[in-house]
Amino acid sequence: MTLVKFCGAVTRREVRELAAAGADLVGLWHAVPGGRAELPLDRLAGLAATARAAGPDPVLVTLSADRDELTAALGAAGIRWIQLHGYQPPPWSAPSSGTARRT
Repeated sequence: MTLVKFCGAVTRREVRELAAAGADLVGLWHAVPGGRAELPLDRLAGLAATARAAGPDPVLVTLSADRDELTAALGAAGIRWIQLHGYQPPPWSAPSSGTARRT
């Protein structure tokens, strides 16, 4: 099964357009310092809710290696998927008992 993920949405309109185009997943950037699509936690949560309502699963895309920060962001935004973009040490990226899964 092939899934399509678009990355870097920053507005509700973009998320809805991606859903209408058939996206399975929408990448939302958080803890990507200086990134053009960096989202503060409140906007991350809002866009994640828009994605779920429109169809695609939201994916947290991050450069952070702070497990506590990311666990809190995943919980606050109701996101099940995380893309560790960059380098996070192997022990950090081991599966945990939380809701997020490695992809």
